Amino acid sequence: METLIFDKSFVQTLNPDELFELDVFFELVNTPILRKEILADLEKKSTEERNQLSIVKSLCAKMSHSGLEPMEYRNAALYELNTGRAIPLHGAILIDASAPHVRIGVGGGIHYDGRELQWDWRRWAEGSFTDEERSLAASYRRSIEEYDPEALCKQWRPTAQKHFGECKTVSQIVAKVDGLIDNPDQQAQELILELAASWLGATEGFTQSLRGLMKSGRIRKVKEYAPFATSITRLTLTYTWCLLRGFFGPRRSDMSDLEYLYYSPFCRFFVSSDRLHKTLWQAATTKALFCDGEVLKADLKRRAELRKESPDLVAGPRPIPLESSILTELFKQYDASRRESR
Repeated sequence: METLIFDKSFVQTLNPDELFELDVFFELVNTPILRKEILADLEKKSTEERNQLSIVKSLCAKMSHSGLEPMEYRNAALYELNTGRAIPLHGAILIDASAPHVRIGVGGGIHYDGRELQWDWRRWAEGSFTDEERSLAASYRRSIEEYDPEALCKQWRPTAQKHFGECKTVSQIVAKVDGLIDNPDQQAQELILELAASWLGATEGFTQSLRGLMKSGRIRKVKEYAPFATSITRLTLTYTWCLLRGFFGPRRSDMSDLEYLYYSPFCRFFVSSDRLHKTLWQAATTKALFCDGEVLKADLKRRAELRKESPDLVAGPRPIPLESSILTELFKQYDASRRESR
C-alpha cells in the first residue's frame, strides 16, 4: 500500500466506515505534528473545549491503526546539515534511528516496531496520559499562543516590498524563491544557509561551523548539500511572502499547518482541506500527489456504502475504478508517474 500523510482536521472528519476505507487503500503515516496537535487539545481552556476531550479520544482511536511515523523534521534537517548526507525527497519515509520503537541490528539492519506507537494511540484513546505528555501538551499549547504572525509581517515587510512587491500570484512568489535558492552567487547561498539555520533553531556554534564549510567550499549550493533543509526554507520563505502579500490571513495555527507540509517529501499522497496547505502545495518539494480532504471524504463515503451493498465487488487493496472518483484519478496519476520514472 502507498503512504498517506494528512492533517488533524481531515482525520477528525472521518467516521469509522470512512476511516476503514482509507486504511484499506493507504498506509497511514503519523507525523510528529499530528501527535503534538492532539496532545495540545488537552490544554484547551474553555469548558466547551475541555468537553471536547471525547473528540481527542476518538481521534486517537482512529490513529491506532497506524504505526508509521517519520523522523521529526527539525532533527532530520539539522542532521543533514551536520553530516552533509543528503536526505532523499522521493517519497520514502525517513526513519528516526534514535526513536524508542526503532532498533539497529548487529548487522546494521533496522527493526521498526510500529506496535509501540499504536499502543500509545490506544492508551490516549482511553484517556490515559502521562504527566510528561500533559507537560508537553501545555508546552505546545503555549508555543501556538506565542506565535505572532503580525510581528513576522512587521519584520519582513520592507524586504517583501522591495523584492516581492510585483508578485501578484503564489506561483510568481515560488518562482522568485526558487530563483534565490538556485542563484550560484555566494551571497545568495549564504542567505539561504543563514535562513535555514535560523528557522531550524541551530545554535550559534553550529551556524558558525556551517559558515566555515561554505567559506572553505564544502558547501557550494545549499540545495545540493542539504536538499531537505532547503525544502523547509523554500516553504517557509513562500509562506512569509504570501502572508505579506495577503494571499491568506494570519493565524496563530499557521506554524502547525506549515509543519505538516515539511513532511510532504516522505509520502506518496497528501490530503488536507486546509486553505494554507492548498495555497502552499506548489512550494512543497515532493513527488507526492495532493488531494482535497472534502473531495476524498465524499469518495470514501461512497465506497463505504458500496462495500456494504456489494462487498465482493470492492474486495482488494486497490480502489476499484469508479466514475468521477478522486481515488480513481489519483491512482491513475500515480501509476503513470511510476511508469515514467522506470
